[in-house]
Amino acid sequence: MISLRDTANCHDVKGSFHVVRDFFGYATGAPQPLSLARQLELVGGYHTHVNIIRVGADAFDADDDAEIDAAIAVMRGLFGAIDFGVVIGVRRDVSLDEANGMEHVSNDSEAQALTEEFDVSLMYVDIFVVRTMAGPSVVIAPVGGPVTRKGKLRGVVVAIESSATTTGFAMARGVANYLGLGPRENSNNLMFATLPNGGNITAHQAYLLKQNMFSWEGCGPHYWLRLSGGL
Repeated sequence: MISLRDTANCHDVKGSFHVVRDFFGYATGAPQPLSLARQLELVGGYHTHVNIIRVGADAFDADDDAEIDAAIAVMRGLFGAIDFGVVIGVRRDVSLDEANGMEHVSNDSEAQALTEEFDVSLMYVDIFVVRTMAGPSVVIAPVGGPVTRKGKLRGVVVAIESSATTTGFAMARGVANYLGLGPRENSNNLMFATLPNGGNITAHQAYLLKQNMFSWEGCGPHYWLRLSGGL
């Protein structure tokens, strides 16, 4: 198995680091017992990178931050069931002044404006955590990711729900949308409209996730490995 140091270097965690904060990406401490061996296995295979952007960060309290970390753990559990890992890249804060009201999302157009103004990385999946979202939806995401940098939603927008399970399912479904999965009518499937649901990801859906250009294999983007013929 690849070492922790080698894996950390691969994912831009340089020098000395804190395993829970810098390798797992949890800002408030471990939300549940962690398996370093399992995380090494997952990020050594197929995985994706996500950035966490708190919108209206000065309005988030300790409970909100703990919920975000617990939601990330829920998302990791859902994807881990198909041997697909999640690496946390950048954590960014957008202040209330900077957000200028966009911490409350009313529609898809506002979500798009938010992601256009504060996106972090084209190669990573930006997850924007907002205070509220109008209507019954708790997540907005483009199917297949942003085809271009201009004129399309550039990230996943998730409303914090005071429930780590619901927020975690919303993150997972939003990321799955971004990686190419569309809606499903089966209430046991992660892509069913109601959240939380059964959380199942079929073998075919797993294949699509792992083949997406925003998925990585080992230490490099999977699409680059496919185009170059691998190493």
